[in-house]
Amino acid sequence: ILYVFSFFFFFFFFNDTATTEIYTLSLHDALPIWIKKFKDKSDYLLFLDSDEVIGPDCIRLLAKAFEDDEKIGAVTPSVYYYDKSETLQYGEAGVNLWIGINYSGCSNKGLEPREVRMCGGNFMIRSGIVNRVGYMDEAYHVFYEDADYSYRIFKAGYKLMYVPEAKVYHKTPILDPKEATKKWLDHAYLTARNKIIFMKKHGRSFAVFVLFYPVYFLFYMYKALSFRDFKAVKDYLRGMKDGFLGSKK
Repeated sequence: ILYVFSFFFFFFFFNDTATTEIYTLSLHDALPIWIKKFKDKSDYLLFLDSDEVIGPDCIRLLAKAFEDDEKIGAVTPSVYYYDKSETLQYGEAGVNLWIGINYSGCSNKGLEPREVRMCGGNFMIRSGIVNRVGYMDEAYHVFYEDADYSYRIFKAGYKLMYVPEAKVYHKTPILDPKEATKKWLDHAYLTARNKIIFMKKHGRSFAVFVLFYPVYFLFYMYKALSFRDFKAVKDYLRGMKDGFLGSKK
């Protein structure tokens, strides 16, 4: 039995008759409720963004990866653009634990499953892991909640595997750099706050991160002011304050 969760607005599950029921719930409210409800009734839980489509054979390939090693705790697929289905958006993804730089890439390491240390916004877990690792940290709301949860699984002693042949398709446009920057600036508060929260919890050295942090601040201010987005400036400063001082609001 497999239950599939959406990160942002929808919760999906497949019952024995192969029908699909959809519940409209926010991440903040949905995941704690539904993971608790179904973690003991399924073998695996699959987390996806709400604007993604599961590719043919994706679920089978992800589930098969667990059969090879009982220490595998989570598996993650490749993400392709929905409108350009042959174009890979990213494969492996994560956060540098010294300075907090996010990375995602389209590597040429072949199609064999391989170990990673974090998963992006799409991954399947063994449902029993919830009893050991707990639930997603609701402090994030969105952004970094996926990296946080997958890295907690890794720190609990499980392996994380990237399965390149398993594919999901992301309904997001391929933006030009200007449009991509505008979209990034729209999330200034959570961009600033959640990076700090994540690095407090998982960084190799928070002091090193703090020393590097002015680079993020200056770069973000430069971009925001270049677009005359003064709301982004205000939101970023508020996110910094709440991140460093520990506020979750």
